[in-house]
Amino acid sequence: MRSKLTVPAVALLLLSSTARGDINNCVMQLSPLEHDYGDLTRDRQTFITTPQGKVAQLSERRSNLSVTCPEKALMRLRFTGDSHADGSFRFGSKGRLNVTIGEAVLDGNPMLLTRTTPQGDAVAASHSLRAADEIIPGNSSVQGHNLNLTLTITPYLAGAAFVVPDTQLQEELIHIELLNTQ
Repeated sequence: MRSKLTVPAVALLLLSSTARGDINNCVMQLSPLEHDYGDLTRDRQTFITTPQGKVAQLSERRSNLSVTCPEKALMRLRFTGDSHADGSFRFGSKGRLNVTIGEAVLDGNPMLLTRTTPQGDAVAASHSLRAADEIIPGNSSVQGHNLNLTLTITPYLAGAAFVVPDTQLQEELIHIELLNTQ
């Protein structure tokens, strides 16, 4: 049995409607916008055992995210999408998607990233993201013109996803918003 698997998720980039002022003049770009895993068959997967059962870990893929602003601005990004109860991103109906952000460079300078969650802030070179996490390069006072980041995407697909009579599309959509911080 075959299952077609596509990840346009990390792909769709949406600018927040709450962005005002200088943020409106900023441009966000994500490349590539889509990661297509093609047709997948159960017999070609290596399954690992997790607390949720057996899952196939698909290959890690990377996308580059850039934000360019004509005036210096604080660049706060929010990541949202369908999620499981623990906040991890869903991957279709039978999987999950790990999203890691890192390799931040602001105006040519490597930066640590601050992740804001309901549990508090954490500063590190990279973060594993959950739905509704917000990311700031540096701290809440650092502003810049050009921000470049790398998103690393790793989908996990439950073994049950390969037991289907027909081809199914497994996908997920993650929204990235540039927030107004003024």
